[in-house]
Amino acid sequence: MLWELAIQNIVQQVVDYTGHESAWYGHCQLVLTWFLDRWGFEPVAAERLVRQAIGGRFKSWTAPDLELIDDVAERITRSLHPSEAAARPVAPVPDHLEGWLATRASVACPLSPRKAGSATALARTPAPVSIPAWPRARRTANAPYR
Repeated sequence: MLWELAIQNIVQQVVDYTGHESAWYGHCQLVLTWFLDRWGFEPVAAERLVRQAIGGRFKSWTAPDLELIDDVAERITRSLHPSEAAARPVAPVPDHLEGWLATRASVACPLSPRKAGSATALARTPAPVSIPAWPRARRTANAPYR
């Protein structure tokens, strides 16, 4: 039941996001395949299963009715076998900031001078420059309309 609800929600989200315009159903097939892949089903098998469940019934420029969405979700759910889902080890999430800082430190950039013993930092902007015309422009902008 939860799989069915998740698939219905995904289809409706894709329909809303794409505005059910030209070839939206291709995007929908891709997202459903990614969803099944994420939960451990082989990508090739997931793609075949999604393609068979939709069966060419989604059309460009036409939003599917709820009965069709329910039927597609039910077909996919009936075809899923938990034994086909491969258990994937949970890998630690990489520290992208650490990688970015390491890469950034290895690239010379005139906007970002290196300081000994510290991460690179953007050059500070100079102190504000006095613009003599600024007070006159402000008075003109604030003057009452005549």
